[in-house]
Amino acid sequence: MRFPDSLFGRLVIVIALVIVANQVALYLFVRNTLATARAQRMGELFAGQIQLVREIHGRAPTPSDPRANTLRLVSGAVLGTPPSAGSDLAQAERTLQARLGPHASLRLARNDRLWLEWRGKHPFSLSLPAYPWRSVKLLFLYWKFITVALLAFIGALLALRQINRPLSCLVAAMEERGPHGLPMAAPLAGPREIRRLVQHYNRMLADLRVLLDERDLVLVGISHDLRTPLTRLRLGCEFLPDSARDSREELISDIQALDAILDQFIAFSRRGQGEDWVLCQLNDIVNEAVQQFSKPALALCVIGDCAPLPEILIQPLGMRRLLDNLIENARRYAPGEIAVRTRLASGMIELIVEDRGPGIPESLHPQLGRPFAGISQGVSGTGLGIAIVWNIARMHDGEVLFEDRPDGGLRVVVRFPTDHDRREQET
Repeated sequence: MRFPDSLFGRLVIVIALVIVANQVALYLFVRNTLATARAQRMGELFAGQIQLVREIHGRAPTPSDPRANTLRLVSGAVLGTPPSAGSDLAQAERTLQARLGPHASLRLARNDRLWLEWRGKHPFSLSLPAYPWRSVKLLFLYWKFITVALLAFIGALLALRQINRPLSCLVAAMEERGPHGLPMAAPLAGPREIRRLVQHYNRMLADLRVLLDERDLVLVGISHDLRTPLTRLRLGCEFLPDSARDSREELISDIQALDAILDQFIAFSRRGQGEDWVLCQLNDIVNEAVQQFSKPALALCVIGDCAPLPEILIQPLGMRRLLDNLIENARRYAPGEIAVRTRLASGMIELIVEDRGPGIPESLHPQLGRPFAGISQGVSGTGLGIAIVWNIARMHDGEVLFEDRPDGGLRVVVRFPTDHDRREQET
């Protein structure tokens, strides 16, 4: 049997086991300390009853109604079964025989009546009132099981209420996104151990926010400080003589590349901050990007194939940046035809960009979402293009998948959920 996966189920089992173990220990304690003494007292009582009947036997009338639920006195022995070994009645019978000898015994009839037998001079049998020994034991066990289960359920419910409520607040804070895409701080509530956990969690979030703010400040400062000399270099290139035209074009191209790198760093650091969420159609963004990259000056063939999609809550500029990075990567590493498609599959919106390049080994797919992964593979670029795609997809509760096309090339699939209720609440 598998252990329950939920905390409530585990608490119910643990509390039930504790209660059962406590009942078993209590039963053994009572049996070892009190059952023997009770059985001896029962034996003494039965011996006294037999002695009393021996004195009055022959003078007391025998009840005429055999169904009477009272004392019954019958001359001669009555057949019955002896009590089971180890039971309280067996111990009482040993005490009875120690007091009166082997002529005295106890017997249980089929109707659960208890008979005190005397097989000495003037034998007789004395029947005590019927008592449902077996049914009472079964009924006792039945209600005991129900009581244990009910107590375990109530105990688990109360314990879980003290644990689950602050943990639910912590999980809700983790699922909600704030600045830098980090989770929100959680309120301090619950037992001391959970409050300590929440304190460390909030402190970790605060440290991460400080580090990310410092990183953004450094990147913005670098961008600001570098753009000024880059602008001067660009102006200086314009004043170069015509004899150095080739060198001037190369310098301008390098300056533009540096400027694009700075833009990539800034885009990676912002992670969608400062942009509002808008309910719009993803196909409009795809068609706009396809038209821009299909200009004759770029000598690029971009094909758009958009299926009907519902409107979703997204950041338009961030989504456009995601699509531009995917098309730009395909153009850089796989010149030729690029296909951009959208479709609705399994309740998810899929944005697909396919190229006909050499593809990427499957062993390198997990590394593509890391910053500078492209540089580590020895290719040109900042290595932030796919990392920015990953960040924007995560901001939209999406995921990025990489697949090799059967006829050659790479297929990048970005999947987004259509449910935007949580985003509407945040906005």
